[in-house]
Amino acid sequence: MCAPIRCSSAGGRWAHRGSPLTAAARRGSVGAAAGTAVNVTGDLTVAGNGDITQTGALDVGGTTGVTSTNGSIDLSNAANTFDGTVTATAGTGAEDDVTVAATGNLSVDATAGGNATVSATGDVTAQVDVGGDAGVTSTSGNVSLGESS
Repeated sequence: MCAPIRCSSAGGRWAHRGSPLTAAARRGSVGAAAGTAVNVTGDLTVAGNGDITQTGALDVGGTTGVTSTNGSIDLSNAANTFDGTVTATAGTGAEDDVTVAATGNLSVDATAGGNATVSATGDVTAQVDVGGDAGVTSTSGNVSLGESS
C-alpha cells in the first residue's frame, strides 16, 4: 500500500521541486486536497485504479503522465499550466473519459474508452484515441489534431 503524499506550505499549495513526483493508488481514486494547488518543477506521474480528479490547479514544469486502469481522468481546472506534454490514459469502458484544460499552450496525448475533451487558451496539439467523441478547443490559439500512436 502506498502512503499518501503530503506536502504543504503557508500559501496552501503543494510544492515539489527537483526530482519527478509520483503518486499512485492501488484501489480507489487519486486526488489532491480540496482547493489545493500543486506545483511540480519536474515531471508529474499519477496512476490509479479508479477515477483521477483534481480540485486545485496543477502547475507542471515537465511532462505529465496520468493513468487510470478503471476510471476517468478529470484535469479540468482552467488554471492548469503544463510546460510539457500531458499523456492521459483512462480506462477502456465507455464511461471512462479524459478531460484536460489549461491556461496557455497545451500538448495532450489522450486515450480513453469514452470521450476526450481538451481545452486551452493558447495553441493546442492533441493526439486522441477514444471510443467516443473528441472535443478539442482553444479560445485564442491554433488547434492541431491527430490520432494517438
